Amino acid sequence: MVAGGAKIVLFLVVLAVYLVAVAPPPAHAEIRQSVRIDATHALTHLGDGDWGFAGIGRARLDFLSAGNQFARGQLRIDASIVDASIGNEAVPAGLLLDIPRAWVRARFPMGDSFIHTTAGRARITWGDGAFFNAGDIIFGAVGRDADLTADTIRDEARWLWSAFIPLGPFAFVEPILLAPDVRID
Repeated sequence: MVAGGAKIVLFLVVLAVYLVAVAPPPAHAEIRQSVRIDATHALTHLGDGDWGFAGIGRARLDFLSAGNQFARGQLRIDASIVDASIGNEAVPAGLLLDIPRAWVRARFPMGDSFIHTTAGRARITWGDGAFFNAGDIIFGAVGRDADLTADTIRDEARWLWSAFIPLGPFAFVEPILLAPDVRID
């Protein structure tokens, strides 16, 4: 006969072995991080014997989740600092922080397909086209801040929530809630 305390221990051991053997593996995600730092200096002759000097530093910290088909996310932080002087006068240094991307995407099963949701600061577009995109009804057909030297030509993003709900092979509904633009100075 087994005592009451021993029964509990035996039950917990059997339960632990059962959970390890039968339970699915926990959800996981691989995080890919990258850092990019650029420094630029300029010396300019301003006339009348004055010289101007400027130093600009930029940094980008990027975290991107991968490895999970049901949930993904990205956080990107950009920082820029400018330090300049004109003649003997120093211009106060300025620091600019920006969060161009901060989103989470999730997929939920619905029959034979999935409902996709996105929340955060992300880019939403329909149609094709890197610079001119007639299907981009949120940011406009022509990119406002197109940069032909960057990795991505158009990089507009807004704080939003969206869902992609399939209705059939070639039909879907995609409601989008856009947050108002807020500037913090």
